[in-house]
This record gives sequence, C-alpha cells and structure tokens, in this order.
Amino acid sequence: MGADNSRDCVGGGGYIYARLKRGANIIILCSYTNCQGESMRINISILFLALALAFLIAAKQAQALFSTEFSIKNNILRSGKLSLAIKPSESLLSAENMTSGSTVENTLSIENNGTIATNVSLSAKKSAGYTTYFNALLVTVIHKEQVIYDGLLSQLQNIMLTTQPLAAATGSEYIVRVTLPPDAPNTVENSYANITFTLTAIEAT
Repeated sequence: MGADNSRDCVGGGGYIYARLKRGANIIILCSYTNCQGESMRINISILFLALALAFLIAAKQAQALFSTEFSIKNNILRSGKLSLAIKPSESLLSAENMTSGSTVENTLSIENNGTIATNVSLSAKKSAGYTTYFNALLVTVIHKEQVIYDGLLSQLQNIMLTTQPLAAATGSEYIVRVTLPPDAPNTVENSYANITFTLTAIEAT
C-alpha cells in the first residue's frame, strides 16, 4: 500500500487527505483540520467504512481457491424387453367336416422369454372365410380349470389371460376350445373360417 499525504492551510484551516492504493482501487480519505493541528473529522463513520472496504477489496483480489474436476463414466441405462414364446406358433386349431355341436380344442403354451414381467391378452379375428360361420362359433378359454372366457369367438377381443403377471423365464398353459353350437343355422353349412389369434404382451405395472 502506498500513501501520499498533503496538508494545506488556507485562512487557518485546510484539508488533510490520504490516498490509499490497492491494485486498481483508489480510495481518498479526507478530514478537515486547522493550522494549529486541531482536527475536526467529517463523518468519521464513513472514514472507517472506507478503510474496511479497501481491505475487503484487497483481500478478495488476493484470494485464490484451488479446484479440480472428477468424472464418473459408463453410466449405462437399458430398457427391458417384452417377448413371448408361443406353442404352437401356427395352426392352434384345425378341423374338417364340423357339424352342429362339434368341438375342437388344443393347448396354448405361453412363456415369457423377455426380461420384464408381463401380462398377456388374447384376441381373435377372421382373416378369411365366411362371416356368418365365424360369427356362429363359440370359444372357451380355460386356465387351470378356471374359465377365463366363454362366449362368441367374434367377441374374443383383448381378453386378459393372466390373472397374475408372468415373470421372466416363466410360462403358463391354456385350453382353447371352439364349438359349432347345436343350434347353428343352415346358412353355415359348407362354410369355413380362417381365424387369427393374437397374443399381446403388456408390461406389468
């Protein structure tokens, strides 16, 4: 810190000032005095505030904080996979020469070969053939002697097969039975329907 002082008495009084230098900051301190050395300070509180401010600025400029950075790498997040293994994958049901009251059934096996628990729904639609015949057919879906669905095949839409989610690497079996009812109309004679069953895996919540 450098300081240069000056005194000037004009008519018995004058100003004494000190200039404090700290870096690029200059603060001028001033007081009034007479030539006999009797000093009357003007606003002494401001003078002390200026001194404190000067030292605060100097301390801040002199302050140096060390810092460094550290990295956490290879944060890989993967989503789960929905996948089903279905047996049979084709021709679940097939029949020839069905008559009134005839029934055909097969076992549908479903395995969750994905990585997350899943629910499974079942739907049916006619992909070819006669609509009147398709609309006349009945279907029953059974799981462990519990009837899950019993009604028109044409109304088998998004019926939930699983009462509890299938965990990964687990499976379940279902009996699917289709019947041409005894009271089927004559209009279904010599008809056929090509049916597509659709299984939908739904993430368990």
